[in-house]
Amino acid sequence: QKQRLYFALAIAGDPDIVFLDEPTRAMDVQSRQVFWETLKNFAKLGKSIIFSTHYLEEADENADRIIVINKGQIIAQGSPNDIKAVVADKTIRFKTDTTAKEAASLGIKLQKDADYSIIYTQNAEQTIKELFSKNIEIKDLTITTTDLEAAFISLTKEQK
Repeated sequence: QKQRLYFALAIAGDPDIVFLDEPTRAMDVQSRQVFWETLKNFAKLGKSIIFSTHYLEEADENADRIIVINKGQIIAQGSPNDIKAVVADKTIRFKTDTTAKEAASLGIKLQKDADYSIIYTQNAEQTIKELFSKNIEIKDLTITTTDLEAAFISLTKEQK
C-alpha cells in the first residue's frame, strides 16, 4: 500500500518526469501487474520515467533504456536487447566434472555457478558440437535465450 501511495503522490502534479526507487518492492503479483500497466499508460502520455530496481525481469519487460552501474561506474547502457547482446544470444547451462581450467586448456570458456557450468554464446548448436568433439561430459543441459540477469552477472564479473 505504501508503494502505491508514493506512486500516486509522485504523479499527482502531472509531472513530465518521475523518479522511482525500487517501485515494486514488497508488492504482490497482482499489484505489480497493475502498477506496470499504469506506468505504461503514464509513459504513453509522453512522460519520462526513471526507475532503479533489482528486479531485472521487470526492467527487461518495461524499460526502453537501461544503464548498468557497477561500483559507481556505468559499464553498459542501451535497450534491454543491447545489454543482453553484449554477453551473448544464448546461455548454455549444464553439469560437468570438467573444471573451468581444464575447459580453458581446450579453448572453451566456462563460468561456474554452484553446481552448473555456463557458457554464453552466439551459436548454441556450434558450441554444443564443440563440447562433444572435445569429449566434455554434459549432464542436465538447458539452452535458453540470455536474459538480463545473466547479462548483468557477466558484465559485473568482468569488472572485478
